[in-house]
Amino acid sequence: MGKRWIAPILRAALVMALGVTLLGLPGAVLAADCEKQIAAAERLIAEVGEKIDALPDEDRRLAQRFLDDASNVLEHAKRTCENATDGVDRALASSRVMIAVGNARAAELVAELQ
Repeated sequence: MGKRWIAPILRAALVMALGVTLLGLPGAVLAADCEKQIAAAERLIAEVGEKIDALPDEDRRLAQRFLDDASNVLEHAKRTCENATDGVDRALASSRVMIAVGNARAAELVAELQ
């Protein structure tokens, strides 16, 4: 069976966690401080990046894919936040930050399962 089942399970957990997070936060909170959220997400991605360095190759590649996705989504969130013209744009940036954080947490989970 191998480790092929890990990725689908992690992705499902990520979707569930994001759903719970989004349902639990009011829109005003989502839109409030996308800059602060981005800074926190950058710190998390850096911390997780350090954790995965010691993983075996296969696990490190899986975790790195999650971190790469997190970084890409976070870059998009930064652009959206920087160019925001209203609360809707800031909320969109915040939601992208949450997706990036979810991907970083998935990478962290891969590291912790070892």
